Amino acid sequence: MSVELASPQVTVHNDESRRSFSDSSAPRPVRVTLWDRDSFDRTAPTVVVSHGAGGSVAAMDWLVDPLVAAGFRVAAVDHHGASTAVGYEPEGFIFPWERARDLRVALDLLEGNGPLGAVGAAGFSAGAYAAAALAGARLDRRIIGGIFTGRIPFAKIPEYPGVLEIVQNKYTFAELIAFAADSASDMTDSRVSSVFQVAPLGSIVDKSSLATINLPVETWWGGADRVTPLATDVRPYLDLVPGITGHQIGPRVRHQDFFPVRNADRDARARMGEAAVSFFRRTLVEGEVSER
Repeated sequence: MSVELASPQVTVHNDESRRSFSDSSAPRPVRVTLWDRDSFDRTAPTVVVSHGAGGSVAAMDWLVDPLVAAGFRVAAVDHHGASTAVGYEPEGFIFPWERARDLRVALDLLEGNGPLGAVGAAGFSAGAYAAAALAGARLDRRIIGGIFTGRIPFAKIPEYPGVLEIVQNKYTFAELIAFAADSASDMTDSRVSSVFQVAPLGSIVDKSSLATINLPVETWWGGADRVTPLATDVRPYLDLVPGITGHQIGPRVRHQDFFPVRNADRDARARMGEAAVSFFRRTLVEGEVSER
């Protein structure tokens, strides 16, 4: 049964522990949109949501709206430098580990208003990696370092042409190596109880970290996805996360089908919204736990 909610609240938090990509003298802005199920019930199940590179909270309506309608508190982040809502910066596209820190900031903001109930994490593409990072997934510093130094080929990003070259020119070799080391930081957040992924980024993840995840995880992929394909990006999760549940969305579903106006399968997003509600009801409301 749907629950009628108030309009979402948008908060921009200045994270003093990190610097803005565009102004190193300013703190990192973290823009959080909150749909609160009930202002008097701060312990309602919460889901934090991360969008894909170059996307936005608004573009995640296919995931957010069904969760809100089902009665979940939802906190979604417009990631600094990687969202159409806040503008693009090169680091926003190739520093994906910072997304997990953004999600932790969102949870800190919620927790500042009182104890949290059960918490889940969800995301699309790079956002799906970020959700898994809160459960223990880490990036592979050797791969990230190889990309930054040009030893490993880097896939072009249509939303930001030349982004790697811009970063390579902006920072010294030593700084790039330091960023690569930071990318492998453990972002595990004990507040998170389950993870829902759609088209997850997995080719740059440290494979050994996936075996440490001991939470319920459900991952979905498109059979025609050429951005985060099954073989290179989804397979690491399916093969290495203990007890993960995996499903193909559809054989012709592409990555672009989750963009606002590029859908070949008009039902793909609706199916994923329904799947997310079902998953989080089981894991956050009914209390399903991992058998691992």
